[in-house]
Amino acid sequence: MSTFLLTWNPDKWFWDPSDQLATIKQTSSGLSVKDQWSTGSRKKGITPGKDRFFLLRLGSEPRGIIGTGLITSPVFQGPHWDPNRPGEIANYVKVTWDVLLEDDDLLPLALVRSQIARKDDWEPQGGGVLLEPPADVALETLWASHLRQAPPRPKGQGQPKPRRVVKRSKSQGWQNDPIKRKLVEDHAQALLERRFRHKGWKVSDTRRGNPFDAVATKGKKTRYLEAKGTERDGASILVTPREVRYARAHLGECVIGIVSGIRFQPDGTLDPSSGTLAIHDWDPDDGVLKPTGYTWAPPPGA
Repeated sequence: MSTFLLTWNPDKWFWDPSDQLATIKQTSSGLSVKDQWSTGSRKKGITPGKDRFFLLRLGSEPRGIIGTGLITSPVFQGPHWDPNRPGEIANYVKVTWDVLLEDDDLLPLALVRSQIARKDDWEPQGGGVLLEPPADVALETLWASHLRQAPPRPKGQGQPKPRRVVKRSKSQGWQNDPIKRKLVEDHAQALLERRFRHKGWKVSDTRRGNPFDAVATKGKKTRYLEAKGTERDGASILVTPREVRYARAHLGECVIGIVSGIRFQPDGTLDPSSGTLAIHDWDPDDGVLKPTGYTWAPPPGA
């Protein structure tokens, strides 16, 4: 999973307040909201369904991180968002918002700068900027802390306005905490790779930029491994259209490992002894495939 900075400068692009407010209200109710956003000069390097974004509000104050979500498409081109550039094109991605805050509730850019050092400027000229480790994890941590805090913003007779508590939806087993989600993904892949290595396969991690997480080889045999982790029972799991297309094109060579029942300890760390691994031949059409983005369930009795 990679993390990208997308940008919004209200001095340059007018975001209809009714659309913005609707997204704020829906995400605060635990709903995911589909949208699209510019990636600046970036045309590639994004893995749909796995990569995450932060929206950075620039221009006039207030400036800072205002929202987060999942990137759900490759980069595509369309008419430029700037009305002063008719006839030109811009790069975009489809996104799904999981949090969008009101302007005055954002995570201040000055605080981000003071807490997280990175070699590049925190005020990029355009979106689509890759946030390299360890800045990505540090920003996730700071953002999670920000969402839990009650802001000292006055209202009326100097009374503080409580921060809106962001409700989290667990539909389809989606883990909204990005740090926990990454731990679950890594744990599932580690268990799947360990099983194949125990059986004499050589395994390489290939999750970056590919529709599979690892490649296993033994002699002339090659298997493409996809790992899925969940804190639930694993009856169905989320798969991306790209993963489905690749598995269909390489039937007999793809394996999916579902690690269910992953647990977190009271201190928030992942329990390394948790999780039950079930390995299946990865045929999207031999099971129950629902185009919700997608989900897939193993065939009965498997």
